[in-house]
Amino acid sequence: MSEEIQNIIDYEDEGAKIDFKLEQYAIDKKAFKKSEVLKDISAMANLPSNEDKYIVIGIKKKNGKIEQQNGIESLHDQAIYQQYLNDNIEPEIQFEYKQAAYDGKNISYFRIYGNTDRPYLFKKEVKSLDGKTLYKEGDGYIRTGSATRKMVRSDFERIYESKYLHPDRKNDISIIPYIVQYRSNEIDMEGLWCLDIAIENKSKKSIGLDVEMKVYKSSEFSLISEPDLKDKIYEMEQERKQHDPFRIAGTMPPIHLNLFVSCNEHDDFIIIERHPSRMEKTAISLPQEKTENDVFSRQLIILAEKPASIQAEIIIRSDDFQDGAIIEKIYMEPVSWHSS
Repeated sequence: MSEEIQNIIDYEDEGAKIDFKLEQYAIDKKAFKKSEVLKDISAMANLPSNEDKYIVIGIKKKNGKIEQQNGIESLHDQAIYQQYLNDNIEPEIQFEYKQAAYDGKNISYFRIYGNTDRPYLFKKEVKSLDGKTLYKEGDGYIRTGSATRKMVRSDFERIYESKYLHPDRKNDISIIPYIVQYRSNEIDMEGLWCLDIAIENKSKKSIGLDVEMKVYKSSEFSLISEPDLKDKIYEMEQERKQHDPFRIAGTMPPIHLNLFVSCNEHDDFIIIERHPSRMEKTAISLPQEKTENDVFSRQLIILAEKPASIQAEIIIRSDDFQDGAIIEKIYMEPVSWHSS
């Protein structure tokens, strides 16, 4: 099972982007509640957020805790669900339906993703088995908190405003991670590399960005910030000189001048962050069609005997991103390490 689903079950409760159902949605033609899947999936797709939404099947939660778990023995065919939605909802909604295992039992989940062509509406009337009209042509539903309700005028206005008046600008940004050999007049050591990124603004409008990067640790290399590396080298030199009867006293400690980049170490990763100056609201103010190279000033150092695989996560925030930050996972193979 993916780490994402594991975390949702363990740590998340029902909300606008997450729902839990104990039983699979009925799909048989004679099922009385067959149409519920139309309402629930379209409501998730209509939420003005481009993040993935999930409906987890086989789990019932209350107050953040699992109250009941029901094993899913036979998974319904995604193609049948897809055809049913396509027959009744327009435009087409993207989703996947997969099985997973949790606590010794099979569960399943819908991942609703990539649906930016909102609103998603009923294109014809849907009736129950006894002839009662459940949904009318043009009806739309939306997820609000942990509830699903019929869309009203303000929902449509918000969707159209987000879509046409204030479009999301994530596609204006391009991220280029790189690893190069570390070079410094102050430090003469082998096996030192810098991990950094460049950010390109591809649009004809400036943009303000806040940027951080989470780099995961590995047994194949060590991670350290440039200031910490200089401090360690200085400490080693001082210790060596204490045992050297011919040492020359008065060596000055290193001075760290970069006030805009910080590294914070955790058990499994290091987070490196770019900070704004006193005169700026954001860490980076990127003019139109320009690139910011060395976003973290090559302050994150990799100590490695040979190039290794690097896993990291880049987080970029901006007021011009309508539905949250860019979160881009990167995986750099050894062949991507450059000597210059």
